[in-house]
Amino acid sequence: MSNFLIDPFGIQLPLPYRWLVSQNIKNVGDWYVFTNRDQERALVLRQEFITETAAPNDALIKDFIPFAEYQGPDDYVGFIIEDGRVTEKVIEVHLTFKGKVELPGYPQYELYGSFWGWLESEVAHHKY
Repeated sequence: MSNFLIDPFGIQLPLPYRWLVSQNIKNVGDWYVFTNRDQERALVLRQEFITETAAPNDALIKDFIPFAEYQGPDDYVGFIIEDGRVTEKVIEVHLTFKGKVELPGYPQYELYGSFWGWLESEVAHHKY
């Protein structure tokens, strides 16, 4: 049995995430990296994001699968899901946990072209 999360469709997440977990990296700065033990939590967070970004919310991104949680309140990072497929693109999002469609502009998020783009930003931001 692997330590990796699987996406909602039963497929392992992209290689950069699997590399991180295979190296036994549990934290990236202040981010806690999810493993298979966090599968249910990841799916609950995904559902909250889908709820918050549902129509009429004008968010450009409507689905993702988180792979890490910030050690502060309500921030998550994950791979964007487009057309039922997990992509290599990454979103860092601040969920509101209101359990309903959010107003335009919420939830707040930042987009990255790849896992490595997000990681570079995280390392540069914290100046390890």
